[in-house]
Amino acid sequence: MISLDETHNILVQKNKMEQEYSDLIASEKPKAMNVLMIVRTFFIIGCLAIIGFWVYEIIKSFDINTSLFMKVGNTIMGVIFMLVSAIAYTIVVIIIGLLLKMINILIQFFIKKTDSYKQKIHIIQKNKEALEREYQRLDMILSESIVPYDYRELVAVEFIQESLGAGRVNDIQEAINLYVSECQHQELMNAIQESQRMNEQKHIAFQREISNLKREVARAKRKAHNAESRVSLAKINSLFK
Repeated sequence: MISLDETHNILVQKNKMEQEYSDLIASEKPKAMNVLMIVRTFFIIGCLAIIGFWVYEIIKSFDINTSLFMKVGNTIMGVIFMLVSAIAYTIVVIIIGLLLKMINILIQFFIKKTDSYKQKIHIIQKNKEALEREYQRLDMILSESIVPYDYRELVAVEFIQESLGAGRVNDIQEAINLYVSECQHQELMNAIQESQRMNEQKHIAFQREISNLKREVARAKRKAHNAESRVSLAKINSLFK
């Protein structure tokens, strides 16, 4: 049987191997331009330029001869012009992003055709196969662990180790029972918190509906009061005819 400490060490090794395997998969993708970063940079620079232009025009708005606000007619038209310019710039940035994405695809296509990339993929594949074999070997060893199959995960094993080390339990089975109990308690607490969150949202929605209803009632009362005032005024006017 594999001891608790040995089980923990194997699980740690498996986690590291899983991360290495993920890194190998990620390294298979040819490197190209970071389109998202480029588009984001373009967008930020453009936004700052447009904002600066807006501020500059607002400062000049008192000068009819030079301010774009006044040249297009009035302040409202100037604001509309600036909003249109911002939307147009956003569309331009999106088009640039799509073009860069297409260029990226072409670059990656040609990189995949190179001998250096094929050699790199061959090495990565060999490393992946080696990791797979070692991972299977560790699984075979782990099958003899003293820890039951359902709890052969790093979080559970570390909890068992801590519980035994702290003297909270006397053996692995008691530690597992405590782990299950605390997991159930945590799930219950999460469910309670989620229920509280939903109740708070319902309460906020209810308060919003109450506020809307109060506004509607107040509006109806004002209309009724205005109607009564008009009727009273009509009666008074009729007395003097």
